[in-house]
Amino acid sequence: MCKIKVKPHHFLDILKLHGKGLDIFVPDDKYKHDFYKIANLIVNGDVETIIFTISSDDICKPCIYNKNNKCSDNVKNTDKSKEMHNIGIDEKLMEELNLVEGEEVNIRYVLELLKDILCFRTYQHSWVHADDEELNFRYKFGLIGLGKVIKQYK
Repeated sequence: MCKIKVKPHHFLDILKLHGKGLDIFVPDDKYKHDFYKIANLIVNGDVETIIFTISSDDICKPCIYNKNNKCSDNVKNTDKSKEMHNIGIDEKLMEELNLVEGEEVNIRYVLELLKDILCFRTYQHSWVHADDEELNFRYKFGLIGLGKVIKQYK
C-alpha cells in the first residue's frame, strides 16, 4: 500500500476511464506522464493514502509539459492555459467534495465520501465549460468506476 499525491480531476478521470472499461492503464508515449502508474495503483487496490492538490501531482511530475511544476500545455483546440483551466476545476472539486488541499486521507474514506456525495451537480459545478453530453459521460462512467474501485478496497 502506498501514498499518492493527486489532483481531484485526475482521480475522477481515473474512475471514469475505469468505469468505461479500462482495467489496465498503459504509458502515454506522447506526454510521458504517470497517469497510467497512478491509475493502476488505484484500480488494483494498492493505495492507502491520498493527498489531494490543485498543483502539480504525481501524475504530472514526468510530463513533458510540466515546467517548474506548472502545466505549459493548452486546452485542446484553444490557446487557453491548461494550468488555469484545471486549477479552476480542481478548486471547485475540492469545495464540492469537502477536501482539504495537502491533507492526507485514507482512500477508503475518500471512496465512501464519493459514494455518499458524488452527484451530477458535482460535475456541473466543476466542469462549467462542458456540455451535457460530456457531463453525463463523466457522471455515468465515474459512478461505475467508483463502484469497481470500492470493491478493490473491501
